[in-house]
Amino acid sequence: MKVSVIIPVYNAEQFLTDAIASALNQEETAEIILVEDGSPDDSLAICEHFAERHPHIRLLRHPDGRNHGASASRNLGIRHARYPYLAFLDADDMYVENRFKGAAHVFAHYADADGVHESIGVQYYDEEMREMHISRIGREITGVVKFIHPGQLFRTLATGKFGHVSLDGVVLKREALDETLMFDPDLTQCEDTDLMLRLAASRTLYSGDLTRVVALRGVHRDNRVFDSEESNEFKRRYLRKCIEHRFYGSRDAAANFYIVARYVASTHFFRPFARIGGLAQIARLLLVSGFLILHPGVLVHLLRGALRGPPRLAPIEMAPLHLEQTAR
Repeated sequence: MKVSVIIPVYNAEQFLTDAIASALNQEETAEIILVEDGSPDDSLAICEHFAERHPHIRLLRHPDGRNHGASASRNLGIRHARYPYLAFLDADDMYVENRFKGAAHVFAHYADADGVHESIGVQYYDEEMREMHISRIGREITGVVKFIHPGQLFRTLATGKFGHVSLDGVVLKREALDETLMFDPDLTQCEDTDLMLRLAASRTLYSGDLTRVVALRGVHRDNRVFDSEESNEFKRRYLRKCIEHRFYGSRDAAANFYIVARYVASTHFFRPFARIGGLAQIARLLLVSGFLILHPGVLVHLLRGALRGPPRLAPIEMAPLHLEQTAR
């Protein structure tokens, strides 16, 4: 399996060398595409250093040399990728050893797989950030906690019941992405969640090796995830976008209702009720009802999905995904 690893780079001089080294260390890495995004620090010099010394590392920049954000940078990397599989790595994260072994096994086992999602862990850069991450995020492993049928992934992501998917843990076939299915440059946060929802609704994505993590997310003082107000604003945006696009074609009424409920719960209208126990549930139902009354097209879509019943899923044989098997 030959993989193009795309690394958007912005203001990451402290972490970039480790990120690049972790991608170079994978035998499946056929190329690394560094997309330098107008960094004010020495990131560009580090990118140039690696690109000059490694024939498999390519350096790209936006034509105007300015900062365009991670979404536009990843899209630029996708358009220039040369190999059949794509993987992504943030410049302050790193892959672990044998990162692609489980994904390669899945693609070999499931001919219809458009992509594979696996779990990632955490790399802390100081004790204070570790305590903050645990208190605010509450988990150190990001990924789904059990094998998820591809037809159930949209519901899983909509509800969060069995976990979430991190972009560092995803490998995609290059052909699964086109100009209509890329990162949204208008989202500077939650762009990965937005893309995963769209992929789950329209592509076939399998769970990979659930026994290990394949990457480590760097937790440090510059992480934007700790800005809860900004994160909530982008959460509202991608949920609203999902609703406006009629849930990207999903006919799963239960999953689609969860999307509406989560959107309502993210609005300013709900904020006064958020911490009042049972009253919050009543307020959420009333706000959802009001939203659906004001948006009859959404209500009709939900009712049609409910009348059809839950999607029928063809049974699939689970691949025996364990590193000791896939590494042979």
